[in-house]
Amino acid sequence: MGKFTGYLIVSDLDGTLLNEEHQVSEKNAEAIRYFIENGGRFTVATGRIREEIEPFLDELIMNVPAIVSNGGMIYDFNSDFMIMERFLPHQIESFAGHVMEEFPQSGVMAVAKGQIFMVRENEIFRRDPDLYRTNTLPRRQLSELGESWAKVLFSVETEELPQLEAYLREQTSKVEIVQSYETTLELLPKGVSKGEALEFVIRGLRMDPEKVFVLGDNMNDYAMLQTVTNGWCVENANPRLKEIAARVMPPHTESAVAAMIEAVEEIVDAGLKADQELAVSYLKENNCTLAFVRDGEVLFESRKKGIRPMYEALLSDVDLTGAVLADRVIGRAAAILALSAGIRSLYTFVISESALAVCKEEKFSAFAYEEVSPFVMNRTRDDLCPIEKLSQGTDDPEVLMNRIEEFLRS
Repeated sequence: MGKFTGYLIVSDLDGTLLNEEHQVSEKNAEAIRYFIENGGRFTVATGRIREEIEPFLDELIMNVPAIVSNGGMIYDFNSDFMIMERFLPHQIESFAGHVMEEFPQSGVMAVAKGQIFMVRENEIFRRDPDLYRTNTLPRRQLSELGESWAKVLFSVETEELPQLEAYLREQTSKVEIVQSYETTLELLPKGVSKGEALEFVIRGLRMDPEKVFVLGDNMNDYAMLQTVTNGWCVENANPRLKEIAARVMPPHTESAVAAMIEAVEEIVDAGLKADQELAVSYLKENNCTLAFVRDGEVLFESRKKGIRPMYEALLSDVDLTGAVLADRVIGRAAAILALSAGIRSLYTFVISESALAVCKEEKFSAFAYEEVSPFVMNRTRDDLCPIEKLSQGTDDPEVLMNRIEEFLRS
């Protein structure tokens, strides 16, 4: 259980995660590793197709399926599994041909059957061959692409983009039209967006939307930023995106994702501190023996003595994952059970040496105590606590719960 457990960060690639050389900076890569190692979930949401993401996999760690092709695909690179894919209507070939005639200066690319093709090259594509892969993409005519088109990309000069967008919206309502770069518009399947795909991912992972943070730079990120409360953008973002962003990070040239993770950590640490203070104050003011708190809410509390409060908390229907625990006395059995519940912080008045050892063995660092006792004694203080005795010889929470059940019945 790390400090970022329960949190998800989703970042756009070009103009956001990638720097001016279209690479993942070492600072961004290190920050992402730190975030994941401490329990966080990270993925990307990009207009790029699957094969365009694969070159980054050696330096880019993702432990959540990626949103690809502006939401037209959700793909798990870890298991090499296609989760979802959407396609444009069959009439798209004819429609794209008409657009090419109306805007003869436009550059055109298309994605069909999982591959990207250069349909018509123009000066814009030639200006940035690394981004558009101008020198390596296979050339095809529209009529040669067959079926299963995922998207079509039109590129014109910046001043011509409003005219192109107006024409596209006037001519069809059967596709989604999004701006992916300052000179490009994309046609996507109806209903497809990064926002719709993000909702799919959030539902699949059963994430709390309040703990999902997204970062983008252009209008194809607009729906994604609107999907969650924590929709952020980079300093170099489209002005229209900045208008709705909850927060602005440094530009993509200054490792914006690393800055975002640092900002998220500040938020997490502040929330953890508030939960810790609430748990301890609630314990003291209400004369409780135990209290679990998460996100400012008391999830479970008890005034019963001994191991029974912990036992009942774990048997309850309450999800204790990511909670802060305040307990008056923590022995070895209570420590093992508390950690098995997925708590992220522990505070106790008294902790036994064996319980302290459990926390250290599990590399659980988010705990505080007022006093260390060699042992937890029984109520008459003439022998070890019987639950301490029961916990000897096992680290298995299930075995412990069974032993405690037998003890409480006796």
